[in-house]
Amino acid sequence: ITRYMYLSLTYYLSHGTWYSENNSPGKSCYLVSEITFANWHHFFKMTSSMLGPQAHENCDCRRPNKNVFEQYENRFYYNDQNSNSVSFIQAHAFTDIHLRLNAADAIMPDHPLKHMLEELPATFTGDWPTFISDY
Repeated sequence: ITRYMYLSLTYYLSHGTWYSENNSPGKSCYLVSEITFANWHHFFKMTSSMLGPQAHENCDCRRPNKNVFEQYENRFYYNDQNSNSVSFIQAHAFTDIHLRLNAADAIMPDHPLKHMLEELPATFTGDWPTFISDY
């Protein structure tokens, strides 16, 4: 699953309709096109907020530069109203998975560490087989 499939699915779960350019805030930032945002930080923040008031997402996301070894994009969505949860853990074929939130706690609304994620050390670093067996 790609980030855009994840974002499209969670948007649908939140709003009951598929995302379209017509329902973008300000008609300038598109959920499925990161290049329409000012930068990656703006993309992470705005796409999380676009998922709506009845759902929440914790975005354990970091993209400080073009070095793929320093990039993380892990998203944890939960909709209390519909009891839906979806997780997106990004891993490239040649890099380890990095998580700064415990995956089991990551769907907590307003996780206490949500606003300081970039300062936290990884709680898990490893490959897919290890990640799957641990979680």
